[in-house]
Amino acid sequence: MKCSIGLAAAILAAAAPQEEGGRITPQAENLTTQMAAGASRLPPILRDLILKVEEMRSDISLLHLLCGLNLTREQAESLLARGREAKALRDTTFKSLEPMLRDAEASFAALKRELEGGAVRDATLEAAERANVAQKELKERFDRKMTEIEDRTRAIFTEAQQEVIRKFRPCVVPTKEDRNPERVGQAPEAGGFIRVLEHLRNVPADRLEEAKRRGLEMHFLRWERHFGVLTAKEKEEIRRQLDAVLAESRSLPDADFEIRKSELAQAVEMPASHKTRPRLYEPGKIGRLLLDERAIPILERRLSRPPPAPPGPMAEPREPAPQPNCQTPK
Repeated sequence: MKCSIGLAAAILAAAAPQEEGGRITPQAENLTTQMAAGASRLPPILRDLILKVEEMRSDISLLHLLCGLNLTREQAESLLARGREAKALRDTTFKSLEPMLRDAEASFAALKRELEGGAVRDATLEAAERANVAQKELKERFDRKMTEIEDRTRAIFTEAQQEVIRKFRPCVVPTKEDRNPERVGQAPEAGGFIRVLEHLRNVPADRLEEAKRRGLEMHFLRWERHFGVLTAKEKEEIRRQLDAVLAESRSLPDADFEIRKSELAQAVEMPASHKTRPRLYEPGKIGRLLLDERAIPILERRLSRPPPAPPGPMAEPREPAPQPNCQTPK
């Protein structure tokens, strides 16, 4: 039933912690998230507590993101409309999903029985394959439509807000940067690539090309895990940037490199063509987080509050009232 679980999780936009960029699910970072994956096998009381904690964790994380974005009222209204559209898509897909899962349950149960008995009929294999393919096709249709909604939702946000979304990691306690929205739009942290530069500038010349190849492979893997697959042209652009930065880094005295290493590392940046491109038709962070059903009541509550009144005219300054122990001028 692995495919069934994957499809349901995608449609629900499961809110367990995700990697930056939302492309690959990492190892669970906390006990309850680890246990939630096998919740059906746990005692009911423990299972219910774990699911409640995970729901609260997801709600808190979403609230952090919404606070960090500092949405205008117009943006909140547009996001709410897109969220309701995404919910309607999920509801429609669920109607197709239930009979499909029942069919898969029967087909897979028959296949399991025959596998355990040591003799599998072609008809049983074909039925299981049809059920499996039907789920994959439903997921592909859902992902394609959700990505279309996500693309229209992305246009709601400014470039600075999109940078916050790209860098956001679901959390209970946000990072210092996420708690200070005034830093929105600043250059991303280059810590990972600083370490690559520090290593490569000290590699002997006869081993530099091989070390550079390995360093780039690791960097590409990290980037693709966060932001999606890089094209050959984008990789070549990054290689050219690295060659220029590395030549300068290796020519600098140690003291100068220490001063400039962050600046140099940030010169090797993701190609502009890649920054907002979705990976295939998989919904990214906007689809998984901001178009999640949980965002709808939060946005509705915010929009139900009256907008803040504009500041009134500044009062004329007045002479301070004389104090009892002060002598007033004659």
